[in-house]
Formats: sequence, structure tokens, C-alpha cells
Amino acid sequence: GQFCRQIFNNYGVTFFLESVELCDSERNIEANARQVRYQALNRHVSEGSILVTAQHSDDQCETLLLALKRGAGALGLSAMPSQLSFGKGSHNRPLLDVSRADIVSYAQNNQLQWVEDGSNQDNRFDRNFLRNEILPRLNKRWQGFSKNVARSAAVLNQTNQLLDDLAMIDFEQSSLPHQALSIKRLMTLTNARQNNLIRYWLRLAQFSMPSQAQLQQITQQTLGAAVDSDPVVKIDDYQVRRYQGAMMALKQCKDISGIAIGWTAQSEITLPDGLGKLVFNQSPHAIRLLAPINQHVEIRFLIAGSYKEWPVGRDKRRTVKKLWQEYHVPTWLRSRTPLVFYGETLVAALGVWVEQGYQPAGDDATSATVTIDWIKD
Repeated sequence: GQFCRQIFNNYGVTFFLESVELCDSERNIEANARQVRYQALNRHVSEGSILVTAQHSDDQCETLLLALKRGAGALGLSAMPSQLSFGKGSHNRPLLDVSRADIVSYAQNNQLQWVEDGSNQDNRFDRNFLRNEILPRLNKRWQGFSKNVARSAAVLNQTNQLLDDLAMIDFEQSSLPHQALSIKRLMTLTNARQNNLIRYWLRLAQFSMPSQAQLQQITQQTLGAAVDSDPVVKIDDYQVRRYQGAMMALKQCKDISGIAIGWTAQSEITLPDGLGKLVFNQSPHAIRLLAPINQHVEIRFLIAGSYKEWPVGRDKRRTVKKLWQEYHVPTWLRSRTPLVFYGETLVAALGVWVEQGYQPAGDDATSATVTIDWIKD
């Protein structure tokens, strides 16, 4: 840090030092470190600014070989692009066509100073193993090996752009509300185009790319599932599901089904796991309920499907399971919908229905009421 600070001072450039902490993750430490490093850099990329990094052709070769090891597709094998959007600005890599040897030679001839990261010699890390043990032998055997591999990565990047163009066409014809894909439309595509579209769709939603085996699980379990089934494929921190005729990708959520929150029905409360908050106001989206009279009020998140309710506007009681289906609430949202209980009586499933006898008449100014608005994060 001190060396970099001095260099920045010499050139009159503002210097920032960021400390990052690796989180617990099943991903390898190299991928984890890269993720938090770019998260830190993103905090300093303002509107219209350009992040410039110094990856060279040897780095590009290492990246492609590591992608081959993972069994990556065209996107992974296209390795690092020379320019891409990043945060509010862009990320440029102007040295991808320059070898490490050429950079070192330039630095030595111009008497530049630099420091080496000691961890670069630790061959327990895959990239260091390639850099220190494998690529020197390959470049000695075949002169220009790293540059040629980097050139292949650039060609693959053009191929990937064509695949994206095709995926964009399929996406426009397959997209549904709430960032979902039409199962019916997906079924008309070849398997190759299905895979290409699903990868593109997940990338648009900023989810990590599935492996080939995971992609096969997605197509087999969601496209081949019965209409009334509830298949789920879990990948990293998200899951791909099917609900009726739609394929959806969702962040993994905590199980909050057993949580109950006591509420005075007078103050704002924060809901668990990023579900937002409940507040009192007169917004058009708020619901009005008859106020509880000497009853304990709780917000819960689960009720047995056999429990029977009689929502306002319905002609008879129905099981809660049947009501979720009739109101088209996906299975994974049923245990994440705030349920308002007066004592042991369910009076409202917020955003879905209100129980008969607990919704005041529109012109009823004589009854005490509460007005609840669910503000989602």
C-alpha cells in the first residue's frame, strides 16, 4: 500500500486504499477474492468513468485454460473482454494484446520500479500453477503460445457476441412479466437455443452462470415437469423454478415460516429476510382492517393448507391451499406473505385477500380501523 501511495503522490493522483474481507463461501478462494476485489473497485467507478486494469495476453491465456478446466461454454472460453460495462462506467483492459515478457522488458528498459505480490509464488492456487509451472514450458516448446491462445479467446468472444444476438431475439419472444420466461416458447426451441437463452437470461439478471450439468438439470426439471408440479434447481445463491407456464430465477431465501412477530398495530415494523416493512399510511396501496379489540396481533408467515378461509368477495369458505392457487400465488411466496392474525384468527394475507367481517365498509366512519401498507424492499 505504501509503495502505491508514493507512486500516486508522485503523479499527483488521488489514492484510495481499500481493505476487503473474504466471506465464507463454497467457491474457491481465488474466485472469492476476485469478487470482493471488484466490489471494492466498483465503489470508486462513478458515472462515465473508466476503470483500467493491466491484464495482459498471458493472463488471458491463463483465464481460458482455467475455463477449459471447468468445462465452460463459449462465454467462459471467450475469457476477458477488452472493454465492458462496469458499475456506472466501464472497465477497459488495454494490454490484452501485450505479453508479460514485453511489459517486463519495457519496465526494465525504462528503469521502472514495481513490487511483486509474494502470494504469486504459491502454486497451490490454480492460476499460479499455470503461470509458474505450465505456461513457461508451453511457451518454450511453442513460441508465442500464450499470444495465440489469447487470439483464440478474441475469436471466441466474437462467436459469443453472435450467440448473444440470437439470445436477444429469443428473449424478446419468450420474456414474461416479473423477469420470467415462457415455458411454451422455450419448448419450441432446439436444446442448443434453450441453453443459450437461459444463460443469457440468467446473465441479464446478474446471476452466476450454471455449469453444463446444472443447465441440463434446469431444462430437464422445468421444461419436462407437469404443469402442477413445483421443480426447483438450486445454484450458488439462487434457484430456478417453474410456476405454471413460467420459468423464474430467484435469490435463495431463508426459511422464515416459523417466525411470529407481535405487533401493537400502531407502529412500523421491519419484516425478516429483506421482505420490507409494514407502516401505517393512507396510500392507495394500503388496506383497511377493522381494528383489533382486546386481541393480540401477530404477523406470521405460514398456515396449514387445510385451514379454511372466506375472503371478501368470495361465496364460500375454501382451504388456504386452494386460495393460494386461485389467487395465483407461487408456492415459494406463500410462506413469505405476511399473515395478520388477531388472536388465532387469520384476518388478512397482505397483498392477497382480507377475511370476511374484517374489512370496513367504504363509507363506514363509525368503526375503529387500522390502515396497513406493505412496503417491499
